[in-house]
Amino acid sequence: WYCFFFFVLYIHPMTDILLVRHAHTYGNAQRMIWYSWETDKLDALGLEQIPNLWKKLWDQISSLLQGRDRRVILHRSDTNRTRETLELSALSMSWIEFEIESPHMDLGEIDMWDMVGKPIDQELFRTVLTSVHHRFPNGESRKDVGERMWRYIAWLEKDAIHVVFS
Repeated sequence: WYCFFFFVLYIHPMTDILLVRHAHTYGNAQRMIWYSWETDKLDALGLEQIPNLWKKLWDQISSLLQGRDRRVILHRSDTNRTRETLELSALSMSWIEFEIESPHMDLGEIDMWDMVGKPIDQELFRTVLTSVHHRFPNGESRKDVGERMWRYIAWLEKDAIHVVFS
């Protein structure tokens, strides 16, 4: 089972940020940590998830708009999986006018550097998830990810709805 994560962050009275995790990929199916071209794209399950994703987003965005004239801006990390999730989803968004920002590295997932190409180490993941300061070998900690995400969020346009794919 694979689900989308939606978080709504408020950084300004009229600024809303929806954080969306990418759809299912070949790398997810292999339960391996991969960042190659072949595994960093949506698989059949990921493609099936897109309509459900946009139904949920439609509900969220509609409730945030509530008849007000606000810009909707889509953002994504620099990975293929977020590009595919955003592009396929945007095809279903004819109901609203939106803008798409250029991809940005600061929106990427946690860097697991030495773990790439290896099976998922459950014990290491538990350690990293229970401590914001613990880093993956030659990679990042959760604190590092938070700092670069907040750096990106700080310059977002106020009085808009931002949908961020990561």
